[in-house]
Amino acid sequence: VTRVDPLRVYMFEEGLARFATVKYEVPDGGNLSTRNMHLTNYSVNKTSKDYVSAEGDAHAGSKRKLTAIMQYLAARGHNTKKLMASINALVVKTIISIAPQLAHTYYTATSRVKAGSYCHHSRCFELLGFDVLLDEDLKPWLMEVNHSPSFGTDTPMDEDIKARLPLPPFPRCRFFQGRYDG
Repeated sequence: VTRVDPLRVYMFEEGLARFATVKYEVPDGGNLSTRNMHLTNYSVNKTSKDYVSAEGDAHAGSKRKLTAIMQYLAARGHNTKKLMASINALVVKTIISIAPQLAHTYYTATSRVKAGSYCHHSRCFELLGFDVLLDEDLKPWLMEVNHSPSFGTDTPMDEDIKARLPLPPFPRCRFFQGRYDG
């Protein structure tokens, strides 16, 4: 989110897909505590004996690039353009629902800046991470929005994706060097 008034949102074309390391079964009393079956968190699954590293094969592994998943689904006849449009719509609707809070936070942070000064027109941005679950019909469901998404890079794939993430906004930014005497 690079602006709140008017609202301006950019979405990164890449992401991470994470998979549980134990084949999913409907939760019951016997498997409810099997975290590697019901959670896809990397921190939970990376220590599993069944964890598969994706290095060297973008289409295998317990953690994969979003684009690799889309290629996999497209190769099996699924409409990935429609799927991505559904995911994008989910993200946009979510951001619209939190826009008042984003605007309040922005204006609270900039309310003490003198009108007409360089900083009065300052642009802030908010980087949000969206966890989306696809059900068996490939319908996207919002699981959570991360206000401070992880920039940890345990693997080369993480670094490839995350190192590119914040670059697009910065060429449009003006950096101010000097002293501000508000």
